[in-house]
Amino acid sequence: MRPFARGTCYNGSDINGLFRRPRYPIHVPLRRMPSALVPLLGLATAVAAVWLRHHFFLLPGDWSATGFALGISAALIFPLALYSRFRTIPWRVRIPRLASMAAILGLTVIVFNAQTFGIGLLPGYDALLPLNAWGSANLSFLSKLGTVLGAFALFTVCASAIGYALLGLFRFETDDRSGYVQAARLMTGSAVIAISTLGLGVSDQLSPGAIWIGIAASIAIGWRHIASLIRWCFGSDIWTIDARRPTFFIAALCCFLIALSLGETIRPAPTGYDDMTYYMDRVQRMQDSWTLIAGGYPFPFELLSTAFAIAGRDTTMMLALAVGAFGLILGSLFLAGFGRTILGTEAGLAAAVIALSVPMGSALAFLETKPDAWLFPVATLFFWSLVRWLGTGHSAPFLFASFLLGFAVTLKLTALFLLAPLFIAGLIAAIRGIMKTRRKRMRTGLFALVCCLLPIFPWLWLAESTRPDDDPRRIETILSSHAPSEPSLRRDIDTLLAASNCQPTGREEDLNRFTAIRPAGTGILFLPWDLTMNLSVRLFATEFGLLFLALLPIWIWHELIQPRRPIRERLGSPMVQIALFAAGFMLLWVSFAERVSWYGYPVIALFALLIAALADQVRTLPSPARCVIIGILLLGLCSNVLVRLSFAGTPERLRFASGASSTETYLDSAFPGLRTIRTALNRPDEPRVYVAGSRLWYTIDDRSARAYNDSRLDTFACFLDTYGADGTFQQLAALDIRYVLFPRSLLHELDRHPESTLGEKVRRFTEFSGQYLRVVWGSPHYLLLEPGDTGRR
Repeated sequence: MRPFARGTCYNGSDINGLFRRPRYPIHVPLRRMPSALVPLLGLATAVAAVWLRHHFFLLPGDWSATGFALGISAALIFPLALYSRFRTIPWRVRIPRLASMAAILGLTVIVFNAQTFGIGLLPGYDALLPLNAWGSANLSFLSKLGTVLGAFALFTVCASAIGYALLGLFRFETDDRSGYVQAARLMTGSAVIAISTLGLGVSDQLSPGAIWIGIAASIAIGWRHIASLIRWCFGSDIWTIDARRPTFFIAALCCFLIALSLGETIRPAPTGYDDMTYYMDRVQRMQDSWTLIAGGYPFPFELLSTAFAIAGRDTTMMLALAVGAFGLILGSLFLAGFGRTILGTEAGLAAAVIALSVPMGSALAFLETKPDAWLFPVATLFFWSLVRWLGTGHSAPFLFASFLLGFAVTLKLTALFLLAPLFIAGLIAAIRGIMKTRRKRMRTGLFALVCCLLPIFPWLWLAESTRPDDDPRRIETILSSHAPSEPSLRRDIDTLLAASNCQPTGREEDLNRFTAIRPAGTGILFLPWDLTMNLSVRLFATEFGLLFLALLPIWIWHELIQPRRPIRERLGSPMVQIALFAAGFMLLWVSFAERVSWYGYPVIALFALLIAALADQVRTLPSPARCVIIGILLLGLCSNVLVRLSFAGTPERLRFASGASSTETYLDSAFPGLRTIRTALNRPDEPRVYVAGSRLWYTIDDRSARAYNDSRLDTFACFLDTYGADGTFQQLAALDIRYVLFPRSLLHELDRHPESTLGEKVRRFTEFSGQYLRVVWGSPHYLLLEPGDTGRR
């Protein structure tokens, strides 16, 4: 295959040109399209009406208040738009990159002030803080924002330097200027930093001094690359501002969404279930003890968060939680570069805007910080590597994609869904004859397996079950050495359970979402509805809204109705490859995972590219169809941004950012009544607490020693089976358990799945509670119970 010339994309266009057309455009016949498009657009419009009614009339949220910040930010570019509208020629301007960064920072401050003080200008609304607190609030906000941005910049520099040194050993260089190589360096360095943090924890050297020594070493290794990054920051870009082309305004919306995300990173503590109970709980304990903790394996996302927090000596969880936001922003930048490579700058920016506007991204990064937020940039770079491999035929991108697959699996097991795109890429390579000889296929496959296992190997080595029980390198030995030396509630309960013969079902209940295979032919029918309505999970607001509905008519026409081109020519199109990757990923998602919406988050990168590409092609349609589809796209984008804004800038977060509240006040505002529970659970006599899977687990002091988390009620069911109801009450008294914390959300399992194993355990717990426990405090979300004085009442 003829190599590409320097400065060109896969499609043969100049990557420095802003508006070049792709080599593989989607041709839509103008004469036959309207008749075939009418029923599809009718379906899209009908579902759109249901979507609007559901989200704008049933979901809570004040659109006038949340949209105020968007209106203020949009007003900043209106004068520029009017100026360019009355010019006869496009306006070309050279914008320094540092000025662009300063503009994003300034936009972040403007959004903060609009949410904190400007909202008081609306009739019927009061400002969050008095106007005389404007100076101190902005000073506090800028100091916290500067800390977060400094951590981001330092991490980027160190990870890029490490990646530059390692990839340079393998001569991983290309001639393009799309940013792929820089993204590869950054992600390689991120994996190395996570593994290095794990090594420091295993050797009991997880301290600020050790981390800063590592930072200095990485800077010394890659100082040449760091110097080039600094020179790049002092460079400039030429932008063409033309009212007839939306490029500049798409970039402005992208900057607004990035600024909104940066403002949301300032929060002192987690408020979601998984991050308070699992991810950030382990991070907080490692941050406090400067070592690994007993009771769980530390994964890369948690290790990166721990490194952020310890290096910054943060007394809150602000830097640790900022890792999720960094993953969201990083993935969007990767997506912009990916789209620019295959579609052009305009479509690449549009894809980044779509990804940033989807509410699920901010929910995973700010409402309930999960590893999925960091899985997004890894998966985006994985897809980018596969497309590069199929476009150039060089094996380096394929080997790097294998490395990314291994790194993604260590982040979260749902990354195994990426096997489908990898398999599809292999089939495309075989059909197009990219690896012609058997020897080359065997050699490339062997190297790919090694690259995939490289990031997994540290965890496999630590968790190797064949090591002797007393081997100091065994992970259980390492973790147990960091367990509390004093008697702990978990240790006492584990001793009691060791004498029983219980069969817990919690693990099976949790794994059923992966092992319960469903017919893909029926599951795929729910795909459009899940991505647009998502009626079951409102918190994560994961839908694309009308964006995906606008995608369906054109794609169905182009792929299913229009005459087909030769298969080899079609498979050479990057957009066809992306569509096949998305179909393979979603096929696994609908067959496994019970269609848990955030498990499919990585595929948003592919859908954003498809939507951006098709939006770029609708200009070839007749005027009525073009107006309808563009209207649906714009309405969908605005709807996503409004849903995104509906949970942005919560009062407790803004008060903390402005310095008007502390971490304790922040948690009290997020969970009304928390102060009452904390007063009871954290008394000076340190009562022992039995927790049935509650977010408030995070708020119990010294919880590793005096609290027990039974998230699936397995232990409680085992007590009932072994000792009976009376015996269980006696065991609770013998263990000196003073309180039982129960979330009311578990009661919904009785209504939804009364015959399930979890529903049966909840029913038995409620029956026991009615006889042996009494309510100390209750709220719409939690119950605080204590054993009765005489047992049975």
